Amino acid sequence: LFHAARRMLASDLLWLRTIDMQGPLNVAAMVVNQEEFMMTLHEQPALAHRLLEKITDFMLGLVDYLRQGSDGRMCGNIWPYTFYPISRGLAFTEDIMPLVSAEVYRRFAVPYLRRIADRYGPMLIHCCGEWGRHAATLAELPVAAMEFHYPFTKIEELEAFGPRTVFIPYIAIDKQERFSSNVEYFHWLLDHTQRRFWFAFADDTPEARGFIERVGEAG
Repeated sequence: LFHAARRMLASDLLWLRTIDMQGPLNVAAMVVNQEEFMMTLHEQPALAHRLLEKITDFMLGLVDYLRQGSDGRMCGNIWPYTFYPISRGLAFTEDIMPLVSAEVYRRFAVPYLRRIADRYGPMLIHCCGEWGRHAATLAELPVAAMEFHYPFTKIEELEAFGPRTVFIPYIAIDKQERFSSNVEYFHWLLDHTQRRFWFAFADDTPEARGFIERVGEAG
């Protein structure tokens, strides 16, 4: 389909957004009973690692297939709303993080995240839940960008990351009362932190355009 679209458009400038790419621990929790898998992490860790190895092998093969089939013009997945070419690294989701302890995540996720980073380079990771307790672990990995959603995860929890990591902030408006809009929150981040941010808007609204124009002029 990708090559058919390129032929129809008579262009070699088309980019491919892939399926909703998930990290190995995420996939494992979806392909088997999640509760049983969580118990297996504690009761049969060797079995869990065997499954995670197989999933990682499949994931790397799939990404290689998509990269080759698109002539290297992969730019991310259907989520998150960012543009991240495979030449820079791989973007994927780690929504399993809110469900496990820092110790479990370090033991069962990090070895396979390292394999991904070794193959493709620095990672862009999405997680819209409460994952601040994993910041120190993730900061040890080559992570180019981390997405977080306030109020579940707060910027103050992410101090462990160095200057190489860019943050992609979002806000669940209906889960907090401090900020009235995502733009108000984004301005607060710029005014109260020294971090680097990548602001991604899901909708093309006047408020979003105004924010982009003001930040662009200030920057």
